[in-house]
Amino acid sequence: GSVLTSVGIPAFLGAYAVESNQVTQQTNTITTFFSVNLDMSAGSKIMVRGFDASHEEDTNDVPFVLTDGVCSKSYRVAGSFRHDTGSVVAYLPVEVSAFTNYSLEFEIKNPARAQPAPQLQIGAASSSQTIAFTTL
Repeated sequence: GSVLTSVGIPAFLGAYAVESNQVTQQTNTITTFFSVNLDMSAGSKIMVRGFDASHEEDTNDVPFVLTDGVCSKSYRVAGSFRHDTGSVVAYLPVEVSAFTNYSLEFEIKNPARAQPAPQLQIGAASSSQTIAFTTL
């Protein structure tokens, strides 16, 4: 199973998100940047929630790209989208090291009506520990 190796209280040291497109009904690339104070093993999950997803269908086939900010290595990541919670979940294919910058990128379709950017939150979990959601 996946394991989070913690340093004190598990937490995000920094996290923010940017979007590529605000046009209604268009594809929008969301990139979240984050760093954590613990090592996260392969199989741990990163969750981003807060999307207005009433127009999206549930899917277990959301492609993510995880990029290591130190070595600039990129990894394909399996993930899912749930419209009832407006959230995406990515399962880490490799260990994420503590105190290292990472980005996680995925695409979502913008809703049909114009709206302000959503108030997104990021969280993480394994079978044994959780990092509480924090606002991006």
